[in-house]
Amino acid sequence: MKQHNSIILGGFRWERATHALIPYDPDSKQLEKTSEVQRLTQKQQDLICCLVDAYPNAVSKNDIIMSVWGNEFISSESLPQLINRTRKIIGDKEKSIIVNIPTVGYAIEGMVVLEEEGLPKEETLDNASTAPSQQPAPTAGGIAQQQAATPSWLQHNAVKLRTTVIGVLLFLTALNAFNLYVAHQAKVNFVKARLSVPYKGLEDTEKTHVKKFTINGLTCLFKRKSHELNCN
Repeated sequence: MKQHNSIILGGFRWERATHALIPYDPDSKQLEKTSEVQRLTQKQQDLICCLVDAYPNAVSKNDIIMSVWGNEFISSESLPQLINRTRKIIGDKEKSIIVNIPTVGYAIEGMVVLEEEGLPKEETLDNASTAPSQQPAPTAGGIAQQQAATPSWLQHNAVKLRTTVIGVLLFLTALNAFNLYVAHQAKVNFVKARLSVPYKGLEDTEKTHVKKFTINGLTCLFKRKSHELNCN
């Protein structure tokens, strides 16, 4: 599959090596002022790379998600939101550039491929003033190579692995909460015992470890060592 590095999307020229969309006049084939340059986010850039590389074929939603997010956990709304933001920045109000293919995914339509010499050298996006950095942005192809290096068992079991990890974390959280409750109760009981007032009716006996007291007419002997209580 041929990799296109410079194309026209609607009223903009996009180049793979940058995150920039420069307004383009199809009649004069001239780039507009760089002050009007639109900046793509990394995920918008990865989305366009993925669709451009598959042109003219459609790309399934799962393949787009793997190209843009990899194994990152995302919600079901993440892809539609990214599509809408990307359509907005390229002026695709009619949804005729990034097209939804029912039961399949998305595809690029109406893409115009530019030759490398299609514009004078000073008007290309290689100028350092329009590039966000000296390092080229990661491409969808590079992301696909990284994903290819990921073991297949990990890709197929990513959801199960996430679910297992989340379950273990929830269990550990519940266990820590229970231990915290037990520790709190122990502290409360300790404070109560420490601050409690001894019973004033206790009397000493001939044995130092035995105390005597009277309750409701009953004489009781309490053995401190064995915690025995005898009343008669």
